[in-house]
Parts: sequence; C-alpha cells; structure tokens
Amino acid sequence: MNFEGTTSKSDRQTIHKSVSVRKLRTKTNEKNFMWTNVALHIILFLMAITAGYFHCFHVSNLHENDLFFSHLSNLERELTFRTEMGFYYSYFKQIVLASTFVEGFNSLLTDTRTEYPPCLSLVNDTDIRKNNQCVNLNAIERFNLYPELLLAGAYRFLHTFDFIRHYCFQVKREPPIDPIAIAINPNIMANLSQLRKLDVIPSNQLKISSNSIISCDGSGEPPYFYANSVFILSGLVLFGLTYSGWFVAKIGSLNQSKTDHILQLIGGFLPILAYFSNHREATRVQWTPPLREHFAYPFFILQQSFLLGYLGSNQMLQSYRGKSFISLTVFCVLLLICQISWQFSQFALLTQIISIICAFCLSLSSNTHLSPSSNRQKLVILSLLFKIKQIIWIHLIVFNLSFILQFGNRLLLQSGYLFILLSSLLSVYILQKLINTYDPMIIKKKEVSTRSSIMNITFIRFLCLPLLIVCLCTIGLSLLFSVFSKYAFNHNDDLNSNHNNNNDGGHIWDLLKHKLTIFFGITIYKTFHTMLYICAPEFDFINWATLKQPLETGLIYGSILVCFIVSFKLFKNLFSYHHHLSVTVNNHLFNNNNLSSCEYSFKILRDFISLLVIIQLAIFTIMAVLIMRLKLFWTPQMCLSLAILAQSTRWFEMFHALKSLGGRMFCSSSLNSPRDPEKMTRRLFWFHRVIYATILVLFIAFMAGRGLENLKSEWSIQGSFSAYESEILINWFRSLPQKREGSSLSWIISGPMSLLGNLRLTLPASAPYPSTQIVSLNESGFAFTNHPHYENTILRYRTVLAYGIYSRKPVHDVWHTYRHILKTDFVIVETHTCPSRGGCSKPELFDLLDTNLAGRPALCESLMNIQVLKAGRTPSTLEPYFTVVYVELYTGRVVLYVNKLT
Repeated sequence: MNFEGTTSKSDRQTIHKSVSVRKLRTKTNEKNFMWTNVALHIILFLMAITAGYFHCFHVSNLHENDLFFSHLSNLERELTFRTEMGFYYSYFKQIVLASTFVEGFNSLLTDTRTEYPPCLSLVNDTDIRKNNQCVNLNAIERFNLYPELLLAGAYRFLHTFDFIRHYCFQVKREPPIDPIAIAINPNIMANLSQLRKLDVIPSNQLKISSNSIISCDGSGEPPYFYANSVFILSGLVLFGLTYSGWFVAKIGSLNQSKTDHILQLIGGFLPILAYFSNHREATRVQWTPPLREHFAYPFFILQQSFLLGYLGSNQMLQSYRGKSFISLTVFCVLLLICQISWQFSQFALLTQIISIICAFCLSLSSNTHLSPSSNRQKLVILSLLFKIKQIIWIHLIVFNLSFILQFGNRLLLQSGYLFILLSSLLSVYILQKLINTYDPMIIKKKEVSTRSSIMNITFIRFLCLPLLIVCLCTIGLSLLFSVFSKYAFNHNDDLNSNHNNNNDGGHIWDLLKHKLTIFFGITIYKTFHTMLYICAPEFDFINWATLKQPLETGLIYGSILVCFIVSFKLFKNLFSYHHHLSVTVNNHLFNNNNLSSCEYSFKILRDFISLLVIIQLAIFTIMAVLIMRLKLFWTPQMCLSLAILAQSTRWFEMFHALKSLGGRMFCSSSLNSPRDPEKMTRRLFWFHRVIYATILVLFIAFMAGRGLENLKSEWSIQGSFSAYESEILINWFRSLPQKREGSSLSWIISGPMSLLGNLRLTLPASAPYPSTQIVSLNESGFAFTNHPHYENTILRYRTVLAYGIYSRKPVHDVWHTYRHILKTDFVIVETHTCPSRGGCSKPELFDLLDTNLAGRPALCESLMNIQVLKAGRTPSTLEPYFTVVYVELYTGRVVLYVNKLT
C-alpha cells in the first residue's frame, strides 16, 4: 500500500496541521523518485559498511594498544582470556588441536575433564548418601559452544588450504629477577602411591628463566584468528544500528522530498554517532572478546533491524508475500544464531515480545478516535496484527530448533520465554477476534457527546484486556510447567532436597528478586549463589561512573526528549475524552475528521514502531539499573531511540500540540494573522522546520564534540600484558609426573571458578581426550571439579563443595568432601578472598549456608600468616589432611595437596 492521497485547496491548513498526508506522485516525477530512492539506499549501505568497518578497526586497535597483543607469546595471549573467556576459548582450541574435526565435535558431546568426577556423590553436611548423581556432560547443551564449533571448523578449513598464515619473531621482555613462588620438587609426586601423607616443605624457588619469547603474528595463530573473528562480528552491531535507525526515521517521514530523504539518512547516522560517542559504555568487546554476548548481540541487533523493517512495511500482504517469505527466513536464521550463542539471549528476546504486544495495544488504543471502521482501515490493523502473529510463530519455531540443537537445554524452558510466546500468541488471536467484531459506527440515538468517568471503552478493550491476558496466561503456564518440571527434570530427590529446586535458571530469578526486594529489607533471596553475582561489580546496581559519559554526551537527555515526544501525543490521545457523534446527524463533520486508510496506516505504523523502540528502551533501562552489566542492551538502545528525532512528523505534531495548549508559543502575532490563512500556514510550516533543523544540528554538533573527546581518551590507552605468576603456576603443574594411582589418570584440581576456567585452557588433558595444548610424551593431564559457567543446579552444588576450604566447617569434614566426593588432588586457595569485606568474602558467603557455624574461624584464615605465605609451612590446623605444596610470594595464592590418609 502506498501512502498516496489527493487533497483539496480548502483542506491545506488541515494538511499542514496533521502533517501526515502524502502528495500525489505523478508519472513525470516517478522516475526521479525511483533514482533518488536508489541513491538513498546506496548511500545508506555505504554508511552502514563504513561504520561497521571502522568499529571493527577501532575495537581491534584498542585491544592491541591495551595488551600489546601482537608481541605476546601464545601462552600470554591465552592468559589474557581470563575467567570464563578462557573457558570458552579452550573448547575452540580443543577442536583445533583434535586429530579430526569429528573427534573434536565428539569430545564436546562427552566432556570428561570439565566436571570431574562424572558420578558425584551427594552429601548432606558430612554424610555421604548411598546413591550417586551421574551426569555425562554434554558441553554443547550446557555452554552454548556453537560459535567455537563454527570458528574452529572455519580455522581448520582455512589452515588446511593455507589461506591463513603467520610469521614469528623474538621478543625481549624484562621479567622480575626475584623469585615469584616457592614449590615442592615435582618429582616427589611420582612416589605418592607409597605415601599416606605428603610431608614436605616447599623449597624450590621459581622464577622466569628466559628474558625472551617467541611471538607469532597473523590469523594463522588461533588466538589471533579467534579475536579478529569477534571484532568482525562487532562491526555488524553498527551495520544493524544504521539500518534500524533508518527504518525508524523512515516510518515517521513523509518520504516525498529531498528533506525527507536527508532526515532518513540522519536517522541512520544518529545511532552511529551516539554509539561511538558513548563507546566505553556501549560495549566491552575490546577487553573481553570470547564472552558469549559478543557472539549473540550482533545478531540480536540484526534481527531487530529486520523486525523493524518488516513490521514497519506499509505494503499489503497480498502484494508482499514473496518478500515476506525471504524476510522471515532471514529473520529466522538471525534469531537462531542469536539464541544458540548465549544462554541469556532468550531473556532479551522475551523483552522484545513484550514490547511488541504493548506497542501494538498502545498504538491501537491511542488511535481509536481515527475511526478505523472501513474495510481498508480495518485491513491495516489486521495486516499489522498478522505480521505480529508471524513474528511470534517464528520465535516459537526458532525456540524449538534451538532446543533441539542444544540437546534439550533446560534453561531455555525455565527462562519464561516460552510462556510469554504462548500467552502472547493467545492474546493476538483474541485481539483479532475483538477487532473483527468491533464497529464504532453503529447508529445510536441522537447524542451530542458521551464521556467515561475514567477512560473510554476502547482503552479497556484494546489495551487492558490483551495485557491482562498475557499476564494471566504467563502465570498459568509457569505454574503448570513448574509442576511438570518437578517430575520431568527431578532426576534425584536427594539433590533436590539439598537445593530446594532443580531449576538451572533459579539463581537468575533469585538475583532479580533480591534486587527488587532489597529496598524493603527482604533478605530471603540473599543466598550463597546470588551473592556470588552481587559481589561482582558488573552485577551491582548501575553507578554514577556508568552514567557520566551518556550524560556528558547528551545521550540520556536526547533519549528523554524522544520519550517525551512519543509519549506526549500518546497520552494526549489515550486519556482524552472523545465525542461519539451520530452518523445520521453529523455525517459531514465525521467525513472531515475521518482519515483515509493510507493516512491511518501511516499513523498506526509510525506510532507502533516508535513505541516499540521506546518500550524496549524502558525495559532495558530497568535491567541496566538493576544489573550494570546489562548496559550492553541499554546504551545501544538509547542510541537507536535517537533516530526518532529524525521523524519530522513527530516534531510538527508536537509543535501544534504545544501551540494549542500554550497559545502563541512558536510563532509571532503576524504569523497568526487571519487575513491570509494560506500564507500563514505556509510560513508556520517553514518556521517549525527551521526550529526543528536548528535543534537537530546543535544536538549533533554537541554530541560529536564530546564524542571525539571520548574517542581520543580511548585511543590514548597504552598498556602491556604480563602474568608471570600464572606462567609459573602453569609451568609447575605441567612439570608434574603422570599420575599412576587412583581412578583417574588426570590430576584433579579444585579452586576458584575464575582461575579454573583459564587452567582448563592452559593445562593439557590426558589421552585419549583431545587436549587444549600440544602435549609431549609422558606429560601429565588435568581435569577439574568446577568451572565458571554457573547456569546449572549441579554445577552450583559442585561449587559449594569445591569452595569448602573457605568454610567454617571442621577440617576433617572438608577433607572428606575433597578426597571422597570430589576426588580432588590439589586445592587452589586465593587468600585475598578470605578476609571480611562487607559480606562478600567467601567465608561470609558460607555463613548464608551454615548459619550455625557463623563466628567460627574459616579454614582459609589459617593460611594467612607469614609462615605459610613466605616459608610455605603447612599450618597445624590443616594437618594431617592437607599439605602446602606451592605458594605465590606476592599474590597470596596457595596450592594444597589433599592427602590420602587411608
């Protein structure tokens, strides 16, 4: 459907007031319009490509400047992938080093080293239950590893055909000359089978022996290939934001003059400008490339662009079926990639569905006074509603595909995403029924006006009722699923009794509940697991430092202005009293006020798309305020919302609304002279355009100036990476002889999740499992009891056990857990996390679990004395159960050996 219409001369004043009527496009200018449209698309594409390329170059340059990545050894590069970054990258390295791609893929399906032992004995306090909880770890199901799988496949293919290369050179460095750690002689561990207790004091002084390293540069090196791939994906964020901004500006533009086309390009440019001006708060891909969000978010932005373009299309479905199928197919692919790349994608997509339903209900309710009674006007609404139904069905299809590809990931079912989809679909069907039966033009008795004491009936029918249906259906489906999951997923009643539920995502909801109830003094959701998150700065409430840059650049102020522009007309229409006039008596008045179907389509689509962006921004704002890490969604959405500033019709409507409320606010008395109303209307129109252009230019200039300062600040960052302590620790572990006793041929390590994620990457695996490092003959292998990916009930249970050294339990009970439950050989203790620090030290976290032990000394406190940290002596409180075998002299990291005793 084209937005075309004819107008009479007498209606010009009304035309300029509404600013929503399209001029008739004649055959003489149709060709010029076509070429203008082609040029517009070319310019837009070049702008999007340029922005994406520059962002890719920008983040790559920042990453290099901060770490001096090009001059690091591969071990040092892998050490830059801290915590869960190293954990995810280790699977990429594992597939790359496997003898075949198939072997690497199969190793993900049966991961034997990430969660050892596979059969975990259940324990309540110190009593071991007879039954075991055996879990064969499927890494693809649990860890969203399709990005690593695809990148490793691409690397192997390109490397096989020599498409990617590298060159090596020697780099000198200046390591400290003093010893970094003291440790026992690794050869002592070869005779452990004959010893019940390791009785030795660390005496070997360890330090960096070489002043030079070999550094290899180029995409032929796995760390380089991996990081550059992520940076290329980050360019898609700017590409998608450009098109999203253009779609938003286009839907609110008349699209009939060069000015309209320029405004559309400005709509695509504004998100680019805002994103770069607030780059520090918009992404962290330059510092943390392997995180899941950097694989999923580019495709979230791209699918959002397709969503805005598809829902904002003004063509009827009958003439749009071919393009519709292609668009929906592309949308399906983007949505699928987004879902399988990040375990939290479904929570973001959940908010998108809520935004779509709310935006439709609000836009329909606020435009009921336009009387969509004709068949063509009703078709406009039903056409948009049909598209929404298609989108929801696509979400459901992709949800099932994702569930299958992730081998039945339970977190997908427990996120609430499925419930929102089903309840929204039911709501859409009910809305269709309501709209098909709704007819405001029923001839009634003669009446001048009717007023509702609170709100009109359409507000209730088209806004309150559908949203109430969504809420009730979601709650109902959630309750039904909770009952179902209690029996479907409850593999072991004993495990459930220890953890109250078998909900993999339960800690996420507990975290949100704690955030929402903490101001009311409610602490029932303050648990060991939620505090592990809350004590991390990125999961805290948003702070002033985060808000400083968006405030200085004017991004927040611009977003507030946008929200005001969109909400002003919305609430004016939504809560105003409308006169219901009899058709038989006031037919001529109705015809003057009744808009044509093309104009009605324009207003509905413009309001719908604008509200969709604003509601999504409101939800992301709440998320970012509660959890600072989610500013990843908030800042780019604010950047996108600025595109509404390029909707010229929004400004003109606001000017006229303010003029009607405040009298002669935007024009002089000469402009309001009744002598020449046509001239006055024309001058008023241009006066508004000048004001609008002035505000827009000043805003762009201000943001560009502050943004350039912020970019210069980022470009000035210069650093160099070193992790000598971690190098020494890794080399000492790798010097251990092969383990020849026990149920496993691997040395089993327990410790902090953040450290073990990196050790999984930098320590080799025992044959025949594919290793993450090139292994020499007779070199030892390693497995781990826990890791940083926390979205699993059993893993959280493992973590509590693995952190037992920080608890206040009797030393025998903790030793019993390590030796007989986790079958651990080494326990890594970071003593700096032991002292009290406002409820966030690990002993204080255990006080939430073992309330009866609060006040007793924690086991880790015995390691915080000079005899341990400088001389390596085992404290008497830990004997004979543990032996200190390794001590870092400057960081306070201690490695304990778990003695056999029996």
